[in-house]
Amino acid sequence: MGAAAPTADAIAAVIILAVICTAFAMVIYFRLIRTLGPLGTTSGSYLRAGFAVALGIAWLGERFTWSSMAGMALILAGVVAITMPPSARTGRGN
Repeated sequence: MGAAAPTADAIAAVIILAVICTAFAMVIYFRLIRTLGPLGTTSGSYLRAGFAVALGIAWLGERFTWSSMAGMALILAGVVAITMPPSARTGRGN
């Protein structure tokens, strides 16, 4: 049994996709940091857990429990608290 070797086209495709996709993702990421700020950008990481639970319930037939609902509510409350402008947190206008 011989080892399979990738073709030149396959290697070129992987390199091009890696460079273009990474560059595009970095442009989007730094644009988000400039637009939303670091806290707003990282809040997307917290929301992934809630989306994963929701997708598991919708497509994989997982059970929806009170603990998962409480966890998703706490995640959402935390993200809202993090991304809320300081003036809205203190109740003072500019």
